[in-house]
Amino acid sequence: MFWAADTGTAIRLFRETALINRSDTPGFAALRYLVSHTPIDPDYSSLWSRDTVVNSVTIAGDAATVDLAKPKLNVGAEAESLAIQQLLWTLLAAEPNVRSMRITVDGKTVESLAGHVDATQPFTRPPAYDVVAIVWLLSPAEGAVVTGPDVTLSGMACTVEANVVWTIRKGSKVVKSGSTTAAEACPTWSPWTVDVSGLAPGTYVADAADYSAKDGSLL
Repeated sequence: MFWAADTGTAIRLFRETALINRSDTPGFAALRYLVSHTPIDPDYSSLWSRDTVVNSVTIAGDAATVDLAKPKLNVGAEAESLAIQQLLWTLLAAEPNVRSMRITVDGKTVESLAGHVDATQPFTRPPAYDVVAIVWLLSPAEGAVVTGPDVTLSGMACTVEANVVWTIRKGSKVVKSGSTTAAEACPTWSPWTVDVSGLAPGTYVADAADYSAKDGSLL
């Protein structure tokens, strides 16, 4: 699933994985889950109203048609575009052979979903750095319990110099921090990992980000 969150400089998409009991196709099940559930991480949210219904997902070759009912998007142009990308990135994660997505409402083509973005044409995925957060911390996931002496943080990143800044806090106290590098720098979206073993038993919050090349602030 792809959810929206404010990075401090822009609203971007973040990935979460959910286990779904399904009898539908992967894409249909994923999108139905997306519009009817809330993310695990409380920092994330959906741009779609919970009243939204996914009627169907039809795939022909590498093109998909997503038919919606009651789509409510009371947002500006940027958020409307990101909401559409929220559907598209979730669909493509579940259906990796899909390359484009058309949206219809109750079986009919509509000019726009919120009055800003042309919905008469199929949507394709833009470069990752235009839509998703530049750094993801994927493991451990939100609320995960880690056992054993070895603890590793890992995720994906697309940063200018492949830099990833990480911090581990216990309460308000920083107990470990540092930086690492992803396998490649942007525009390549690549994995990163860092060993943070040696933590005493307890509850911790880990985060990962990058410094702004403009002013040195965390992104």
